[in-house]
Amino acid sequence: MQKTASPDWKTDWRPDSGSMRKTRGIEEIFTDDHVVNGAQGHVFKPGTSLTPSVDVQQQEDKAKADTSKPQMNSLVLKESIQQRPGYAGSTATSFALHTNYLHLKTPKSQTIYRYNVRIGELVNLRDGKKKRGIDPRPTIQVGPPLSPAAYPRAGTSQSNITQSSTAQTPSSQTPTTQSTSLQSASHTESNDEKPQQGLVRKRRRMFDILLRHQIFLSAGKAVATDYAAIVLTAQELDLSQDVVIHYSAEDGGTEDPEGINVQITLEKQLAVEDLRSYLSARFDARTVEVSKELVQALNIIMKYGPSKDSSLVVGGDNSKFFPLLGESSELRACVIALKGYYTSVRTSTARLLINLNVCTSAFYQEGRVDAAMRNLGLYADTAMKEEGENAETFLKKLRVYTRYMGSMRFKTIYGFRPGKDGKTFLTADTARFTPQDEMFGGREVSVREYFRDRWQRELESPHLPLLNLGIIQDRSSKDGNSTSAKDTKSTPSKDGKSTSSKEAKSTPSKDGKSTPSKEAKRTPSKDGRYTSGREDKGKSVQVTGTPERPKEVDLTGTPSHEVRYQLVPPELCYILPGQSYGKKLEGAETDKMKDFAARPPAENARRIVDAAGRIIGLSSDNLCLEGFGLQASPNLITVSGRRLPAPKIVYNKSGKNEGNVYPTLGSWTMGGQRFNKAETIGNWSYLDMSGAFQPKTREHIQTLITHFGKCGLVSSRPVHETGYPLHIPNDPHGIDHSIRKAFYDLQQSKVKIVLVLLREKETYVYSRLKFISETEYGIHTVCTVASKFAQKMDGGVDKCDGTYAWNLASKFNLKLGGTNHTLASDKSSPLEHTMVIGIDVSHPSQAKLRGAKSIAGVVANRASMDFSQWPCSLRTQPGGTEIVEAMQEMVTERLKAWRKPLPQKFLIYRDGVSEDQYDDVLQYELPCIQRAIQAFIGKGKFQIALVVVAKRHHTRFYPTNHDQTDKSGNDNTAKSRKGNPLPGTIVDRGITMETGWDFYLQAHDCLQGTAKPAHYIILRCDMPTKIWSASTFEKITHEFSYLFGRATKAISICAPAYYAHLACERGKVYLHQYYQHPELFVDDRKSEDAKSDKEKPVDQNLDDEKGDGKKSADKKLEWNGFTAPWTRTVHPSANEIIGRPDKLADTMFYI
Repeated sequence: MQKTASPDWKTDWRPDSGSMRKTRGIEEIFTDDHVVNGAQGHVFKPGTSLTPSVDVQQQEDKAKADTSKPQMNSLVLKESIQQRPGYAGSTATSFALHTNYLHLKTPKSQTIYRYNVRIGELVNLRDGKKKRGIDPRPTIQVGPPLSPAAYPRAGTSQSNITQSSTAQTPSSQTPTTQSTSLQSASHTESNDEKPQQGLVRKRRRMFDILLRHQIFLSAGKAVATDYAAIVLTAQELDLSQDVVIHYSAEDGGTEDPEGINVQITLEKQLAVEDLRSYLSARFDARTVEVSKELVQALNIIMKYGPSKDSSLVVGGDNSKFFPLLGESSELRACVIALKGYYTSVRTSTARLLINLNVCTSAFYQEGRVDAAMRNLGLYADTAMKEEGENAETFLKKLRVYTRYMGSMRFKTIYGFRPGKDGKTFLTADTARFTPQDEMFGGREVSVREYFRDRWQRELESPHLPLLNLGIIQDRSSKDGNSTSAKDTKSTPSKDGKSTSSKEAKSTPSKDGKSTPSKEAKRTPSKDGRYTSGREDKGKSVQVTGTPERPKEVDLTGTPSHEVRYQLVPPELCYILPGQSYGKKLEGAETDKMKDFAARPPAENARRIVDAAGRIIGLSSDNLCLEGFGLQASPNLITVSGRRLPAPKIVYNKSGKNEGNVYPTLGSWTMGGQRFNKAETIGNWSYLDMSGAFQPKTREHIQTLITHFGKCGLVSSRPVHETGYPLHIPNDPHGIDHSIRKAFYDLQQSKVKIVLVLLREKETYVYSRLKFISETEYGIHTVCTVASKFAQKMDGGVDKCDGTYAWNLASKFNLKLGGTNHTLASDKSSPLEHTMVIGIDVSHPSQAKLRGAKSIAGVVANRASMDFSQWPCSLRTQPGGTEIVEAMQEMVTERLKAWRKPLPQKFLIYRDGVSEDQYDDVLQYELPCIQRAIQAFIGKGKFQIALVVVAKRHHTRFYPTNHDQTDKSGNDNTAKSRKGNPLPGTIVDRGITMETGWDFYLQAHDCLQGTAKPAHYIILRCDMPTKIWSASTFEKITHEFSYLFGRATKAISICAPAYYAHLACERGKVYLHQYYQHPELFVDDRKSEDAKSDKEKPVDQNLDDEKGDGKKSADKKLEWNGFTAPWTRTVHPSANEIIGRPDKLADTMFYI
């Protein structure tokens, strides 16, 4: 670990955003590290009371819902969230736990005034081109503050007009400048930048200037904003006068002399006393609207102070704060991890809480861009495109600053510029232009010569590619003046008519008509049509102007059309710190992040108490909190926890083995036990894709067969005793062809399951293997890396890695329909005649893939009290959509797979939804589930319990004594303790929902770092609560955590939810190549072409691909149609392959 050096830009970077707290340097805060590192023991002992609040417990007991009364909810929903019928009984001894919450104290008579702010916009400030008008965005309704991604895309309406038509106006009309809202404004530096990024910076800057207006200065220190539309004050403002602000860019741009009008409206007066009353009322007499409004206001106030601190990076929807001078660790070239802190105001019974947690995130490393290029493998002796494309991709969209002109200029990198030959990038030596500066006398010079003569800067790396810092399109007139393409103006064409232009200007062709130019990069050809200047290699171009804004001019004799590129040497540009690295971490990068982020719970607790409060601004010197009368307790609160006993694990009774195993600390060993129900493997084989002959492979396979027998599996020798060698070429088309040929041969040999020895972890090869083997040939595969297989299985039966062999055997057994282990049966179990369902939705991991589909998955058991097999249904739906669209259809599929008699009860675990989506689940998903069940069972003849499984939360627990901490085996020394609560720890009081029914369960043993409990929320329960009580739900959910068939330990969430997650991940594997080429994604409901492909088999669609792995433009896939690779119909009937009545879709093929 290291501490990043203090950058020299800090005093200039955000000149007007000083901290709202009294000055305390970040270096001073981190001198307290000795408190963390020098602390002794594995238990956090702050010296405060270890007794949970008696007042809170009394209020919780009083607030139990009276289930004989109708449920009440002020949102007037068709379905309301289930109210808690009571708390779990004393089935286990309770003990005290610290948790990462602080008590937030509020004044009794405080009123918070909430104002809606609408700001007129200012565009292209440096060129003096302005547009004014009140921001027409409607008032923000009650709810959490909008994230930057939720804002409308900049320039959407105008861009659509100019790209779709040449909207002409009569020549008699005077061209006018249209007023556009701030959301649709282009960034002042380039029209290529992501609109949200420039929008957020600009809006934030405007709010900073606004809050220095006299009208807010008169309100004193009690002012806060969300930088979107809301301003909060502790006293009412005088709105009798007009409010005008004068905008200036943060890098010292020209201040607007005329100003921008601001409309401020008082929306509501929020009385804090109302929230205090709400938290103390009975469950069935509450309303939630006042709570949402006040909690939103308190979160804005709480986060406003640290968001103004220039030494902190703000992330995570303004809820995470990372000290720039804090701990850091290198993850890869030019990427570091920073430690930070999360904060959020939460409500609970009888009190307000502040949730604090330690968090870690990846950021780009600050520094000179040329140094970053060299770290990325691009050296000064080459500018070849082939070698520089990785560096270009890495640097794209990064924010940088320059200082060589005397002041700081902030820019965005848009990549490099290709040279004339198309094989190299432009460099300071190869890019030549004619400077407009008189000192050069009109002669042509290189960029290197220009900086040497004009700025006395001898470039150190003139052979590195120049940085493209933006594109500005100009259309020169006769007098030499130019018009910025970013202005929205009507420009007359030769026929006297005018056309609207924004971001893409219309340029006249020879026939006098205007043709739109998209993205300021298209130049007209001789026939008047436009082609991309980058792709048209036949055009002759030269660079003119200055290096800051050179011009690429078309010299083919077509109408004048200039594109100005801001090309600057990389050694003069510096990467701004604190820029989030949003790309997916791979392999070693992920391991480094885990190692850096993982800290013992006691250390994290001390960090929260010693540093987080001061960094986030919860100490007494926070002027904003003080102004609103808010005060945070300095100590973590204490809650009551219980530990549930582990269930008895049942294997097959054979010989001396009794078949019963009792877990210790959340895990167990098989100890010679056999699978509860072992299958006969039958015809099987193994594919060797390693590409190298392994003389011991046959020996290792025999060792594996011996271990199969130890687990109870009946296995013969593989069909191909020496293996089926499979050579994997490098091109995508060749990969598909090789895999198809191999599985065609295996199918002819009636093989039903294959062990695949991969040459290495290759995502593309793995995804194509799974797609082709499972969806086209209906053959199960179990994959492992060949080198790992050789290492683990070496040494014969006695010396090989038995755990590794057991893991492979468990996958074989589950895929073939077997049962690895189960739990001791209970004749009085409420799960009799119950179908247990797991539901999840998985989204594309790369946000850049616009249009990429999300995967929805539903799994369920197949018989009453049989929780070993969980076949699944999969569907695609619009990317980013969390609510399952095909819920009724998938639940129907699971009901069809159920073995009679039909179930009477349905226990549903819904994974992945956030708090603000609970109502959507009840309003949209639950009715679909009910309709599917009614079609099979009949109306009113079934009962449903719907439970949400939340993993992405920030609640943690810390033991208060050594006896309640996890240990390694039977070792009872301090060294063996990791400091987490024991597996089975449950908390349902003290921090749980003030309205609703929820509990936290840590079922697993955390191997590294601080354990994260799962949060379970019961949204609906039709079952009688005398049987399905709080204790029953907690016990059943805990036991389901021991039913994951691939492990001999409890997992962090219950098995149905985790199986649904794995099923969705298999769907993402199927779609891997389409995630790489998002142009293949089409909307089935809008595409007419999709219908014509409906009758084509899957492999025919895929064989239409080109050799580069891209699909032909005229071929489209209907993702959820007849040919989809996740429906029951597309998996080949096992009857045709292995002589069994089942289909692959009705097995755990995804495990």
